[in-house]
Amino acid sequence: MPFHDQMPSKAVASSGSHKFSKSGVKLREIKLKNGKVRKLPVLPKKAYALNTEAKRVRPALRTRKPRQLKLKKNLTPGSVCIILAGTHKGKRVVFLKQLPSGTCLVTGPYKLNGCPLRRVPQHLMVTTSLKIDISNVKVPANLDDKYFSKKKAPKSSAKRTKDGDIFEETKQKYELTEERKQTQVAVDSQIVNAISANKEKALICAYLNKPFELTRGMVPHKLKF
Repeated sequence: MPFHDQMPSKAVASSGSHKFSKSGVKLREIKLKNGKVRKLPVLPKKAYALNTEAKRVRPALRTRKPRQLKLKKNLTPGSVCIILAGTHKGKRVVFLKQLPSGTCLVTGPYKLNGCPLRRVPQHLMVTTSLKIDISNVKVPANLDDKYFSKKKAPKSSAKRTKDGDIFEETKQKYELTEERKQTQVAVDSQIVNAISANKEKALICAYLNKPFELTRGMVPHKLKF
């Protein structure tokens, strides 16, 4: 039998049915517009998966739970610390506890050095060797991060002009609420009582009252706080 007789026709070659005839794959006939019949293999569903399969579900990203920062070994409730930055820079304060956000809750007390209840990051404080026994001090449960969060003022509807913000409302000044005043007095009174119970209460009060400052000849890395 000549070789050209074994060659498939153009229609069969274009469909590729001659490749599946010997392999046992089923063929289906499709009528074309020109009246010719074309044989196509009936492939399994896996062959059509690219067009019909659903979109691949991406694996969920690993969500890390926020870990609370570890406190320094020498930073314990009652430790006296020095604030290094901010409006109360250089003041000596008493550490009360660590808040869920990782910041430290401190107080002056306010009567001694004018520092109220504040949140201070521990890397902005230097812990001293002085420690006050505040085991009997009860810190209110409402002193958390929400207690110190500031409420955003509503945006003013005033229109701006070319010359300036003539019609803009003046910024509202921050005013202490009665709740903050009461909590400040409640906490400070307990700490003052704890200081007064100490034998060296006069020295401790003078130490907390005087702000820290560097003078000529003082080398910070050689100081023992």
